[in-house]
Order: sequence, then structure tokens, then C-alpha cells
Amino acid sequence: MSSFTLPPIAPPSFPTAREGSPIPEDEPTDSIAVGVELLISGLDHSAPGTAVIHFNKVLDHLQATQPDDPLPPLRVLPGDARKAVDYVFVALLPGVSPTPRPDILETYRKAIDGHEGLRAIWRPGSGLDRTRRLVFAADNEAHARDMQDVLGNWLNANGAPFQSSYVSQPSNQWRITFDLLDRDTVSHIESNPPTYKSRVYAPTRPRFIIPEYGLELPQTNLR
Repeated sequence: MSSFTLPPIAPPSFPTAREGSPIPEDEPTDSIAVGVELLISGLDHSAPGTAVIHFNKVLDHLQATQPDDPLPPLRVLPGDARKAVDYVFVALLPGVSPTPRPDILETYRKAIDGHEGLRAIWRPGSGLDRTRRLVFAADNEAHARDMQDVLGNWLNANGAPFQSSYVSQPSNQWRITFDLLDRDTVSHIESNPPTYKSRVYAPTRPRFIIPEYGLELPQTNLR
């Protein structure tokens, strides 16, 4: 098997109305590029660390289908080092390129997205995956802990399985947080919230923007 050779920089694959930026020259740097990472979900989450093992098997399969086109050296990190979650974060190993190369990761994002039910998106922010998170408000701690089971049973019964849930009190507001498995289900639950004892429990979601391409930056507070 041949070793990976850094290809020329490729332009983004989505259309743009502006002129392309000049292709930067490769200049050595001691800094590590951040913000160019993929979030791969839908992996085995039977125990902590199994998502990484599963994804490495996916990479082995991809490499076997293209033996003459070696994969780039990748850094695969667990979504949560302590808990079992169905996702990992993927980036090029530092040192592969002196400049950020989202074009390389975009090629493999497209190859992985939809493969055996996996979802591959650009990582929208630091920390845990919040793109599948629903948050329900509670009156107090006792109410939150009671509703954690009630809401969890309701989600499972309505085709919205989740991989984790917890009770917390940020900013003096008790709440129950659920991280669902299916990203598409989150919007459905928002539009069709659970009802218990004549009370509607309308969830909220964290704010985020999923990039269409690596190194995209959102601009907020525009009018």
C-alpha cells in the first residue's frame, strides 16, 4: 500500500457568487489549525470508546475499496471520553499540511455520509454534540427528576430514542436535557411536544449553525 501524498488544494464543491480567494502558499507554521473537524454520528455506542472502534472499522472498509488511494492520516477522538455516545470527531493529524485543508476532509465526509446509516457533518462548535439536543423546563428539582422518566418514556414510545439524559440547574432554572439519536426527529418533537397531565412540555434547543464547508464562520446580530 502506498503512503498518503498531500494533493493540490481543491476549491469548495458548493457554488459561490464571489471570486475565489487566492490559493495560499504552503508556509511552515508552529500553530495547529482548529475548527476543521468532522462530526460522525450513528456509530456503535454500547460502551465508552466503541464509537471510535466502529469508525476505525469504517475507515478500514473505505481503504479496502480504494487500495491505490491511501486515506490521509486522521485523528479520531471520542465524542465523550467518559460516556457512551454514538459519535466521534475527525480531523487531519497535525503535520499533514502546514495549512488547513477542509477540501480533503470534505471528500471523506461525502463518502461517509449515508454509509451504513452514518451521518457526517462539519463540527458546528466546541464541546459535545448539541445538534440533537432537546431541553425541557421544570419547576424545581423534584419535578425535574420525576419528569425525566416521564419524558424519557414518552420519547421512546414516540419513536425518538435518546442516548443520554440528565437534570441540571443552570441560571437558577431546573431543566431536563435529552440527547436524541436521530437528528431529524428533533424537529418533529419540537413541532409535536409531549403533554402530561394537561401541561404541554415544549422543548427548546441550543443555538448552532452546521457549516456547509470547513472554515465557514457565522455572522450573528445582523439586521
